Amino acid sequence: MADLLAPIDAPGLYLEQLAEHHREALRAICPVDDPVWEIYPVRFAGPDFDAAFDATLTSADRNAFLILADGEPVGMSGYLNVDAAHNGLELGGTYMTPSMRGTGLNGRIKPLLLARAFACGFTRVQFCIDARNIRS
Repeated sequence: MADLLAPIDAPGLYLEQLAEHHREALRAICPVDDPVWEIYPVRFAGPDFDAAFDATLTSADRNAFLILADGEPVGMSGYLNVDAAHNGLELGGTYMTPSMRGTGLNGRIKPLLLARAFACGFTRVQFCIDARNIRS
């Protein structure tokens, strides 16, 4: 599990396991009026932010990374429902700040997460996308 969750360093990108010291950086890029909160399972904004952040840090089923592009926080993504016994996991829990959507960033992040999962011996990877998530 340590190898799966180790930082990922790529040109212009750095993914680091989400930790308490990322709280304010993530809060700053999650606007309250973001329409994505209507389809996201939890709101990482306004009065709901701290509970959502705490739940992410403490959940055994969520392994989130803070995404930095050119050193600036721009979102999060990671592994969900890791099942090492059956070599499976899910990629998800992705949030990109509005200014980064449509820039190709997600298309750069997902191959990094996939490559890491396969390098760690996972052979079953799934994506679950809400039907309301038209962009994805």
